[in-house]
Amino acid sequence: MKLALVVALTSLGMLGNVQAQAAGDGNELADQCRVYTALMNGVKLRDPMNKDNPLKGGFCLGEVQGAAELMNYIGSGVSKDMKWCSPETATSDDAVKATIEYMNKNPDVMHKSRINVIWLAMRDKWPCSESQ
Repeated sequence: MKLALVVALTSLGMLGNVQAQAAGDGNELADQCRVYTALMNGVKLRDPMNKDNPLKGGFCLGEVQGAAELMNYIGSGVSKDMKWCSPETATSDDAVKATIEYMNKNPDVMHKSRINVIWLAMRDKWPCSESQ
């Protein structure tokens, strides 16, 4: 019984952490994507239980992939000035790199929500042509 209670409380704690992560801004996204980049480059994380938690890298990748999936799902219903047109060859890693580059070039957007930062980055990297 005690084990079940510990598991339930731990799960609730993680859920709260996930909800807190979802409400973050571009600064938190940059930190998460820093961990993602380190993991992808084989860099040994110095503080994997806290500051460099590998889950942060998963949040970065997941949010960028989620934005891409959302665009694929609602793309035809998005106004032209809000949509982006990534090439079919673009990977999730390409999208994360584009997001990181955009954040580095545009520090003034870091106060915006993560989804807004990702959306702006994708539009900047892959604008649609007139025919799209």
